Amino acid sequence: MSAIQGGSFLSKNLIRDWENPSVTGINKRAPHVPWKSFPNVSNALKYWGESGELAGGVNGGVVNSSDNSNEFRSGLCRKFNLTPSLWKVTVVDGPEEAPGGCTEIDFDDSKWVEVGVPVCLECVGLGKPTYTNFQYPIPMDPPRVPKENPTGCFRKTFAIPEEWVDRGRLFLEFEGVESAFYCWLNGQMVGYSQDSRLPAEFEVTKGVKGGQNLLAVHVMKWSDGSYLEDQDHWTLSGIHRSVSLVWKPECHIEDYEVATPLRFDGGGNLLNVGLVVTSTVVTPVGVDPRIFEVELSLFETGWKKGVGSEPVFKRKISAGKGRAGFSNDLGDARAPKSKSTKVSFQISDFHLGGGDRPKLWSAEEPNLYVMVLSLTDTEGGGSGDDIVDCESCQVGFRQSEIKNQQLMHNGKPIKIRGVNRHEHDDRNGKVISEGSMRQDILLMKQSNFNAVRCAHYPNCNRWYELCNIYGLYVVDEANVETHGFDPTLQNNDSNPACSPLWTNAIVERGVRMFERDKTHPSILMWSLGNESGYGAAHLAMAGYIRARDSSRVLHYEGGGSRTPSTDVICPMYARAEQAVSLAYTPGETRPVILCEYCHSMGNSTGNFKEYWDAFERHPNVQGGFIWDWVDQGLIKKTENGREFWAYGGDFDDEPNDAQFCINGLVFPDRTPHPALAEVKFVQAPFSFGFKHSPEMPSGFPMIEIRNKWEFASSSAVRFEFAVVVDGSMEHSEWRHLTDVEIPPQSSIGVKIPMSTEEVSRLLNQRATTPVLETDVAVHLRAVLNRDLVWGRKGHVVVEKQLHPKECWLPSLASLALKKSSSCNLASDHPLLGKCVVLDTGAELEVLVGGALIVSIGKDSGCLEGLQISGRQLINGKIWPCFYRAPTDNDRGGAQGTSYASRWVEAGLDRLKQEGPAKIEHSIEEDGATVRVTSTFRLSPDHAEVVSTESQTQAGVGETGGAHWLLQEEIDAAGGQETEPHPSTESKKQGSLDVRVEYVIDDHGCIDMRWDFDATNAMPAKLAAWLSASLARVGLRLKTPGGFETVNWYGRGPHECYPDRKHSATILCHKASVDELHVPYIFPGECGGRSDTRWCALTDDKGIGLMFGAGAQQAPFQMNVSRYSMEELAAARHEYELKSDGNVHVHLDCAHMGVGGDDSWSPAVRKEYLVPPASYRFDLRLVALRSVSDLNSLGMRLCRQPGSFQHQD
Repeated sequence: MSAIQGGSFLSKNLIRDWENPSVTGINKRAPHVPWKSFPNVSNALKYWGESGELAGGVNGGVVNSSDNSNEFRSGLCRKFNLTPSLWKVTVVDGPEEAPGGCTEIDFDDSKWVEVGVPVCLECVGLGKPTYTNFQYPIPMDPPRVPKENPTGCFRKTFAIPEEWVDRGRLFLEFEGVESAFYCWLNGQMVGYSQDSRLPAEFEVTKGVKGGQNLLAVHVMKWSDGSYLEDQDHWTLSGIHRSVSLVWKPECHIEDYEVATPLRFDGGGNLLNVGLVVTSTVVTPVGVDPRIFEVELSLFETGWKKGVGSEPVFKRKISAGKGRAGFSNDLGDARAPKSKSTKVSFQISDFHLGGGDRPKLWSAEEPNLYVMVLSLTDTEGGGSGDDIVDCESCQVGFRQSEIKNQQLMHNGKPIKIRGVNRHEHDDRNGKVISEGSMRQDILLMKQSNFNAVRCAHYPNCNRWYELCNIYGLYVVDEANVETHGFDPTLQNNDSNPACSPLWTNAIVERGVRMFERDKTHPSILMWSLGNESGYGAAHLAMAGYIRARDSSRVLHYEGGGSRTPSTDVICPMYARAEQAVSLAYTPGETRPVILCEYCHSMGNSTGNFKEYWDAFERHPNVQGGFIWDWVDQGLIKKTENGREFWAYGGDFDDEPNDAQFCINGLVFPDRTPHPALAEVKFVQAPFSFGFKHSPEMPSGFPMIEIRNKWEFASSSAVRFEFAVVVDGSMEHSEWRHLTDVEIPPQSSIGVKIPMSTEEVSRLLNQRATTPVLETDVAVHLRAVLNRDLVWGRKGHVVVEKQLHPKECWLPSLASLALKKSSSCNLASDHPLLGKCVVLDTGAELEVLVGGALIVSIGKDSGCLEGLQISGRQLINGKIWPCFYRAPTDNDRGGAQGTSYASRWVEAGLDRLKQEGPAKIEHSIEEDGATVRVTSTFRLSPDHAEVVSTESQTQAGVGETGGAHWLLQEEIDAAGGQETEPHPSTESKKQGSLDVRVEYVIDDHGCIDMRWDFDATNAMPAKLAAWLSASLARVGLRLKTPGGFETVNWYGRGPHECYPDRKHSATILCHKASVDELHVPYIFPGECGGRSDTRWCALTDDKGIGLMFGAGAQQAPFQMNVSRYSMEELAAARHEYELKSDGNVHVHLDCAHMGVGGDDSWSPAVRKEYLVPPASYRFDLRLVALRSVSDLNSLGMRLCRQPGSFQHQD
């Protein structure tokens, strides 16, 4: 007989609790704020500020994820932690299969395994992790769930402190269990609960005894609640948050709430501060509440100074002046009979003890106070003022509202620099340590985020306390998502929110979230859930929260993001232009804030600056939340024991949505993706630009610095500058720029403190070429001038590179500058000797002075060999390339609409030459130069046809981008965005014509001019809303292994692409081949560097080769990798990549952006596409023999007039 049956609680012929939406809990107590249960005020103050670390101190930006601060704090409370600790567990096939008697104390569990709790069972090998986006991982048969319902049976023995036995009241708290559970204490049924992300609390006063006690818990993976938890993340069952026993005296503080009503004038100036604190006091029946007083104390706190020992405000009130409240114990026979009294402090004009108004809380200035509520017994003997119970929380004075079609916080409009965050640990799943939370918050703050959306469920309570401390606005979201009921948004009535069967279960999730989290100042908005359609349940939830809280706004995207239940228009994946159009809908009074945008899946997050250009131009388009923070990879091992990050399907989980959980700005271990640097730069709180003035001073132009913070001045930062010549920071130094404090939302103009003489001396010392051809850049940055709660002194908030040459040229005439008649390459690359041409039959070999051999294939017409002093520098030929290893975004698009599908359809991945090239050559200027010209045609190799099916795996069915197309845009395009991509022409594969001209001179410099006619490369006719684009236009080559060092002058140091490059500075950079690679979990195109003027690959002796853009050529995109394009395209995990021993180089005169508006439709902006057209690429190549100054040579290489300088 199973434990459940044996408890005479259920039998198989009754409706099971876990398949009954009307049963969300049995004996589960009503929600309230998290209890601390302090014995006195002193412990409360120690809890919040014993050390800087606990109060939010920075630990060098790195936090130990295994910290024990939670254990320290709990010791100050009257709590007995049952976690973290070892429990016994076994997993059975279903709740009714639990071993009989396993809830009894004397059951033999010696054969059960021992695991640390909190735990996600699947992460310790007791089950299979399951990942889906919106499709349910179980057959849809609501409210029923499969009979095979893995159930974890847990047992834990414990002994409570002796002083708690037969005194006061005891409560059993589960902070988070997925998805439903029963619990027993000493063999007696305690209760049942579902909702995986909120606490369940049970009264166990009469069930706990002295000595050893046994807690038994049966956790079901599936329940009817699973139908309300269809979030885009791993399904992992277990007890994933803490479990504890809380002791409370019979007379205690049950609940409390804090309101801080603020009043502002039209300019956002503070006029009045109020404070309203309401506490709920519970006393046993027969005890007169009038003998108790509630004392309110407010203490100042700061991350450095901790919590003050003396209150800045104190007030008492008799509980006898309160009003009757609702008892939390109604219907619970286990609870002692008691009554509830509400006691309120209402101060309409609140001042601190010294007469000052309190400081307000914002993300920029997270000013906090600690509130302690003490319940005292005035007849307790002794002093007559005995403390019975203490509760405490952080208090921030704040208020949010919608006014003038803007989201206002503390009277001022704010921009949301936000990100969505799942709770995720790569080894422990949903078990999140405090160290991990701090690490996330620090990295967010240091990357210039000011907001986080709890996607898509309430987080661990400690998360909110940390957000209060460090300063992050929070969207707190109810644990409701039913996306799988209506994935295409075509049948709203099918959602549970429209069914009375589910109304209570849905509304309760919002109510319990609010009642737990209502005191946290960081919460800016309440969210009613995610992607759950729209129905009566949402109206009811919205009504409850609005009635309870007028100081915050409501957020809900479902039903079109413009329903009466949301105070902000919050679409997901609307394009920047669409967001603006929504804001200007006639009659609309709500601002637009994107609940999800910039889908950061793999090599993504392009177009980010275009979003922020729109946000900053339009006051009523106020930002958004990037999707999302962390790649949700789970650690798994290969057969040979190598660890890797796994995604859907890697655990043989079916159904699954593959790598669609891998879309974060950071890897699972919190190593940043390159895109995070772009995000940090674009949404930085300070900007730099030229201040245009008719009275331009001599020397450098004026710099305008803008402070974009809404509340904080620039007092915490110092502004610095450095002048960089020809990309070299080697002799540049950061110098102080200004001490002027910039008020929030203000700008100043600053003159760079350099005299004309200093400018002249600098250029004469550092220019590697004639000054008029020199690249001069001014680097400006804002750095912290003191430690803040989220960053150390010296942390760089933002760095910007400006190029003042155009503004500065008029003043050059007044400077005494080094002059030079030419930019002579010969000074760094001496004469080798005359050029001689040998026809070997298969190749034309050009010998330059006997030291350099350049080989051009007579069939291919391409450069196939380059030897210097007998050392071969390339393996194979330098060959045109128009394809790339698809990124996740490239794969996005159903029915053949993805970029990758269309590239493969056109055959760009398998181009071959149609017959031998036509070659001509000539020797000019008596052997000083050799000119070789070849022409050939490329077309797809029909023998290597690749299915396009594998190129669409990322488009797993979000609807955002298509959903938010405006109807007039769809009509203008000639069809729906979901229109398939059938070609009305039979011809889908085209051809490309190539002409290349080589000019080889007696210094060994090879000038190449490539002309590509790609107008017929993608002939298939497309739907009107699609645009044809090549992946790239450029060249590929291989160098032998050993050329491991890459120097380049261009953007870096991190990976960047044409639509994601603003954070990458144009400098001389150096990296190894391995350092250039970005190990995206799902491999694809990676490691690119934009706007490259020259690049060099060398070995440890300085031998190698250098490429430079021609003097009239725009900078190129560079990619150097240990892996071939084909290897990156074929691999599905990083560990599958195998090097062939070569170094693979791509140089592109045009390269398509990576996109990022979404990952399931072709979403690269038009200006970052590479349309099939004609392109010219002028490139210079030299072989290197231990050059002492690569920078000088590179500058001359790309500036010296080339062989094609005067040609048309």
